[in-house]
Amino acid sequence: MSYYNLKLMVPKDYGKILSSQKSLIFVCVILSGLLALLFSELKPASYEALVSFSVQKVNRQSTNDFQYDNYYAIQASELLGNTIVGWLESPDLIASVYRQAGLTPKDEELNNLVRGVKAKQISAHLVQVKFKQTSADRARKVAESLITVMTGKVQNLEVTADQKNSFALSAAEPIIAEKKYSPAVTTLLGLVGGLFLGGGIAFGRAYLKE
Repeated sequence: MSYYNLKLMVPKDYGKILSSQKSLIFVCVILSGLLALLFSELKPASYEALVSFSVQKVNRQSTNDFQYDNYYAIQASELLGNTIVGWLESPDLIASVYRQAGLTPKDEELNNLVRGVKAKQISAHLVQVKFKQTSADRARKVAESLITVMTGKVQNLEVTADQKNSFALSAAEPIIAEKKYSPAVTTLLGLVGGLFLGGGIAFGRAYLKE
């Protein structure tokens, strides 16, 4: 019985197949490594921005249940944090942010831009927003515009009986960093992927021959 009968093979048969196809596997490893290295060198630079928003309940109205005032304030801030996360899933709001930044995305780009914005509520008072841009300057413009638009929406959301804002939204200085791909790590992953690819092709050819 040929050692290419994959159903009845023992470990040494696997070794025979791999040994007989070592040239093919070597080519797959080298090509995959080179392609991975080329990818890491030619991939356009991208920049990731992080904006942290702090939500606070202010100008609280007096209540008979004063002992629960802090609890109610935390609950209100948490609900507003959830609302902010929801706002950032809206194409209309993202379009407003880009217009405020002096950038006008095409209609077909809006869905991609919305998916590229990742908003997460970290705590009752903290919401973090991440997004990527093709340049540091563009990332900073969008981050500053985002702060302006979100602050305006929160200020207009609710006022007290004496026409004071019920919530305050503050933002930390945006953090912008280039997203880099290490050539060494990328090449190593390519070599490992090529090894598995070559082995898979070798076993596939053995199966087809049988």
